Amino acid sequence: MTGPAIDLLYVASKFLAMGMPLQDVLYRVTRAPALSIHHPELGTLDVGACADIAVLRNREGKFGYMDCGGARLTGEGKLECVATLREGEVVFDPEAAACRIGRTPPPPIGQPPAQRAAGRCGSEEIMLLNDRDQIIAMTAEWTGERYPNGRPRVSDEKIEILKNLTQEEIWQPLYSCGYRFQFQGDLKPLHPDKKLYGRAVTCCFMPQRPDLRQHMFNVARSRGWKGDCNQWVIDSLEESDVVVCDLYDKILRGTFVGGNLTTAVKARTKNGGVVVWGGVRDLEQMQNIDVQVFYRGVDPTPIRDCQITAFNGPCRIGAAICLPGDIVIGTKNGILFVPSHMVDYVIEHAYKSQVRDLYAFPKLEAGIYTTADVDAVVWNDQMMQALLNFIDTDPAAAKYRGLDWSVELRAAAGDEAAIDELYQQFDIERYGAPGQKKEVLI
Repeated sequence: MTGPAIDLLYVASKFLAMGMPLQDVLYRVTRAPALSIHHPELGTLDVGACADIAVLRNREGKFGYMDCGGARLTGEGKLECVATLREGEVVFDPEAAACRIGRTPPPPIGQPPAQRAAGRCGSEEIMLLNDRDQIIAMTAEWTGERYPNGRPRVSDEKIEILKNLTQEEIWQPLYSCGYRFQFQGDLKPLHPDKKLYGRAVTCCFMPQRPDLRQHMFNVARSRGWKGDCNQWVIDSLEESDVVVCDLYDKILRGTFVGGNLTTAVKARTKNGGVVVWGGVRDLEQMQNIDVQVFYRGVDPTPIRDCQITAFNGPCRIGAAICLPGDIVIGTKNGILFVPSHMVDYVIEHAYKSQVRDLYAFPKLEAGIYTTADVDAVVWNDQMMQALLNFIDTDPAAAKYRGLDWSVELRAAAGDEAAIDELYQQFDIERYGAPGQKKEVLI
């Protein structure tokens, strides 16, 4: 490349030239990207992590950098790579830096290198087996209470509030904030009229491979876990937990729970349940147990030919993604996963939707407002003032008092930035040439 972003170190050097501290620059090109792609085992020099290391030099001098507009930026430092190690082995050493620090030279061409030391990359940690540090890293935006294993613990009070919201009221704020893969339908409920709410405990399975399976069972034995893979997960459950299991849509010999384990889920979670992208068995027994299970199919065979590969790591259910500690909401519609750190935001915006409907529907029935008035993203100032008066004076709206309506009020007054913000919340874009009124395109 010859443009303003020649390579990663060139861009990093530009941020140094703009005044960003070196420590912050390094964090943004190592740890931050690793967390963004949900690989907390990367971008760190913690004990047990892979020894993936770039040795850099900050060369002093006067250096010119081009910004995206073609302007010149002058800096007094330039980051250069002196050596690179991958899993502890030198893979880039243009200045023979490894030799100066006593590294053994690589074997001659044709001679196989010595076998790498066992466990160098911390394979147990990479497998995401209910590891506290990894759970905290992947749910770093949650700042509240956590379980001993690091899983976020959204309060019972917040879960009770969510129970009084529709899935659509909960889904909309998530979708508008970029959480667009949180819902999945096409699952069968064990009890069609029973809803499911709880905190996610996740697990993922893959087809069986003997060497990997042996490794997983060695880890399990070292931690005192008993039984088979699915039992490890269920034995960890707490009250109001929901097991979320990706069994890669395996139904034949892919029955995650049956009568026995469903009984155990009920006993441990009280009012929790199970979501499995796979099969169940003993359906007639399960239907006599007051616990909700969402599943893909039924088969009489026991679970075989598969193995756990992640326990309390990222989990995919169909087209949706769930992290440990997410709030699981199951209805006739399907399953919705609410990230723990988004619960407060969801409640605030769902409350706004609820109270708007509470105020507007009677007006709609009386012919005071039209459907276009009520469905408008931006309510005019008269409607907003009437809504706020309703919230302040009507006892039915008491629980909605204290919500922040500043953006809606600014939009009603014609503030373009506020109007754009509200349209973005509903995934609606407005277009218009400079100086012209923006139009809505859906």
